[in-house]
Amino acid sequence: MPSFDYLLVRFIVYGFFGWIIESGYKTIGQRRGFINSGFLKGPLIPIYGFGAVIMIVLERLFSTPLSLLSPGFRLAIEIFSFTAVCTVFEYCIGFFYETVFKIKLWDYSKKPFNFKGRVCLKNTLLWALLVTAFILFIEPGVDSLIARHLSAPFLRNFVYAAALAAIMDATASTFELKSTADFIIRLRDRFSMLDPTSIRVLFSKMSNRYLRQFPNLRELATDGLHRFLAEDFMERESDSVVAKVLRVLRDPPMEESQMDGEYLDAVRDILANKKVKSMALIPHHDASILQHSLTVSQAAFVVAERYGLDAVSVARGALLHDFFLYDWRKTRVKHHATGHAKTALRNARANFSLNEIEADIILTHMWPLSRKFYRFRESFVVSVMDKLVSAKEMRGTDIPEIVRELVAKRMPRR
Repeated sequence: MPSFDYLLVRFIVYGFFGWIIESGYKTIGQRRGFINSGFLKGPLIPIYGFGAVIMIVLERLFSTPLSLLSPGFRLAIEIFSFTAVCTVFEYCIGFFYETVFKIKLWDYSKKPFNFKGRVCLKNTLLWALLVTAFILFIEPGVDSLIARHLSAPFLRNFVYAAALAAIMDATASTFELKSTADFIIRLRDRFSMLDPTSIRVLFSKMSNRYLRQFPNLRELATDGLHRFLAEDFMERESDSVVAKVLRVLRDPPMEESQMDGEYLDAVRDILANKKVKSMALIPHHDASILQHSLTVSQAAFVVAERYGLDAVSVARGALLHDFFLYDWRKTRVKHHATGHAKTALRNARANFSLNEIEADIILTHMWPLSRKFYRFRESFVVSVMDKLVSAKEMRGTDIPEIVRELVAKRMPRR
């Protein structure tokens, strides 16, 4: 039976290797910047460490009967058995998170041949490939590396220090995940999205690492947030402010003589800019970028005034939120959907003096496609108006109908 020190070394080494593989895979696949994958903050994913330790222990326990088999048959038995162990272990981890934290960190329910959304055939096949590599190449290489280059005293001190750091990290991460889970669960309850305290909570939680690492958590939070927007709209549809917003969205004033006087005073210098005027020549959905931006800006201005927000910053930031100055249908721009906000912000800063609210409005209006979540309530309002206007332009459907569909179909009540 391997010693405790021997197994602890393997746990740290393979936990680190797993972190490299998974973080690299998610960073490349999601294209949202570097993603520090896993439950811990540090460069270690325990599930890989535990999986390696379990395989090593099982191999030693059954080494005698396995030695009686031919090499090929023995390898096949080991691959099948270890793959089954890793799959069961993944299932148990998923069950643990769902039971203790009441959330699913991952959900394979939409993948074929899954079992309760916790494991699926695709991941089991990936485990089989990893197990094969582990048996044939990785473990022999790690064993040789440790034996040749790492002295026993140095290795023991390093491993114990790393294990202590991992325990401290796990303790802190448990509290952080619990807080995140509670936040997602609370999205089922009502709270005001325009309350300053609520928006600070949203900013801190929607920006945290677990929502970046686990797409299922991000989807749950995003759907919960969008559901509240839709339901709030439905409840207020008869409100005079909502009626005014609807009038703007249905028949947006495009001429300065038709615009609200206070709104026009806020954006007059922007409308006079030649580059802004050129936005009228660039198509966007079924309108031009200028028409789209004016619609979003005027609708958001009405809402901002109603809730006592910085309506001037809302009007100006919203008018410049798509100030990227190219036709994305003809110009080959890599990652336009996720990157054009930065281009618009860069152009806006080159032509106008922006305050921090206006800059944040431009930078975050594409959330959840963008990495940045709103810092201000004003940004939140503009982002909502932008999505409603875009949906209307692309589908030609009236706003209340779009919202009703969101409530009834996309996000059914739980």
